[in-house]
Amino acid sequence: MLWSSTDGPHYRTARRACIATLCGNRTTQECRKAFLAACREAGVFLAELPPIE
Repeated sequence: MLWSSTDGPHYRTARRACIATLCGNRTTQECRKAFLAACREAGVFLAELPPIE
């Protein structure tokens, strides 16, 4: 799947959040929240998922 836009503010935030999470500087919940915002910004459909525990 190709991302429809890689220049939106939520996309950039999500990308930074994913990298920070992989480096141990952010929580998975913060990363997930940023990723879902980027999905909404790009018009990508996501079913509501339960929170990560």
